[in-house]
Amino acid sequence: MFEPAAEDTWIMCVFVVLVVIIGFGVYRRINYVKQTSSIYANLLRLNSRYHFHGEILREYRIDEAVPAKSRFDNFNFDTALDRHISANLDYYLDLLKKIYANQQGYRQYTREVDNVIRQDSVKLHEVKKDFLYSKIEAHICKKCKLHPRLTTCLLYSVSYSSPKGKNQYHKEHLYSLQDVQMHYEQVLQTQKHLTDEKRRRQAERAKMSPSLRYSVLRRDHFRCQICGATQSDGVKLHVDHIVPIAKGGKTELDNLRTLCDRCNLGKGSQSE
Repeated sequence: MFEPAAEDTWIMCVFVVLVVIIGFGVYRRINYVKQTSSIYANLLRLNSRYHFHGEILREYRIDEAVPAKSRFDNFNFDTALDRHISANLDYYLDLLKKIYANQQGYRQYTREVDNVIRQDSVKLHEVKKDFLYSKIEAHICKKCKLHPRLTTCLLYSVSYSSPKGKNQYHKEHLYSLQDVQMHYEQVLQTQKHLTDEKRRRQAERAKMSPSLRYSVLRRDHFRCQICGATQSDGVKLHVDHIVPIAKGGKTELDNLRTLCDRCNLGKGSQSE
């Protein structure tokens, strides 16, 4: 009654031995190809000359929880992404630089890989390449090739949970690499505009010299151009921009006038 079990064991042993023999044969064959393939050797040398950024993720996530349902309903993903990029400009600059460095390097790398294969195809090989050799060579060369990450995406997720946790709301938006770059450039443009505008305002304010101020007061006979008050009426005289600097006004005689402190305060930043 124990004969079937003994026979099964014997068959299993033969099978294991055959698997080991075949596996060892394949292992030796692969090693032989690795040691004799000029394509494989040249690819290894080529790979050693290239260094790609490997820390780039396939997908980045931004998770934001809002405190009110109205905020969730009116949530604008583009505005939120611009805000996030603006607060992390250096991070996004570094990420985009690494991705585009990978892309540029990989274009050059693939050209050199093709050149390695093309040059090898016209050589007279000392090693005879049979069908199995060529198959193994193609397989190990394919595995040998570098495959850096050339793109990424960003998933922006927003959620809201009611005070007692009874209702849960969630929505998300996926941005491609091109979308992220477009938003990054828009944020840069906005910040540049704000910086240029700040410099313009500072430059216009710096033009208000004591001599220019006196010229305006003398031209207006030291009298408020709205109510007619003078210093003898107990007011303080100011030189006012008719079109405020904040609205594009310039510090020039045609855009300046004398106002008393009360009229100047009442006018505020309004233009006339």
